[in-house]
Amino acid sequence: MNEINGSDLFVFMDGTPIAHATNHSLSHKMAPRGTSNKDSGDFETRGKGRKDVTASCEGLIVYGDIQLLRIAMANRDAVQLDFGEQAGGVLDETKIYATGWFFLTGLDEGAPDAGNATYNASFEHAHGFEYVNEGELSVRVAHSNCTTHEGTQGFAAAFPIGGTPPYFYEWTPGEALDDQWISGQVAGTYTVEVTDSATPTAAVVESSCVITEPAA
Repeated sequence: MNEINGSDLFVFMDGTPIAHATNHSLSHKMAPRGTSNKDSGDFETRGKGRKDVTASCEGLIVYGDIQLLRIAMANRDAVQLDFGEQAGGVLDETKIYATGWFFLTGLDEGAPDAGNATYNASFEHAHGFEYVNEGELSVRVAHSNCTTHEGTQGFAAAFPIGGTPPYFYEWTPGEALDDQWISGQVAGTYTVEVTDSATPTAAVVESSCVITEPAA
């Protein structure tokens, strides 16, 4: 496998989603090294390891303080990346998704997005990288809380694994909340229903999260 081009990429710090991009490129370069047996002359090829995995994205939207990411980059602190819907490529003819821990190696300001700066980012694999094979549909929800009382900074994202993409999302409460992630939400309990595209019978799963707010 050389490269996977996909859509949603989420960046987590301490389990909290802090950035999101609608595209990514995930590269896996396995540079072989050889050993030879002096007696038989046999040649063995081995992979160098998983630190050859790199990722990049454009238009990274940061929720909160961009300095958190800059500090992580300067300190070589690993952040968790989740490669979401449509991250599938081909690995041994199996559709896959990916998640793991990466070092942030580049963070360049990109084009403005609705008045807010976006960034181009690059990452190098740190540890714990894995591909997740398709199977029975399941979903987990990550969220971040409101930062002010009665604020609207709540954020939640659904991460389906398995089933048959593409996926369809329906959040409650809310109107027209049919994306993989929702932002600008008030405190409360949010439930997402994820439906896959299997035929003749689509799989449906649900998961919930509670977005909180500081006391008055």
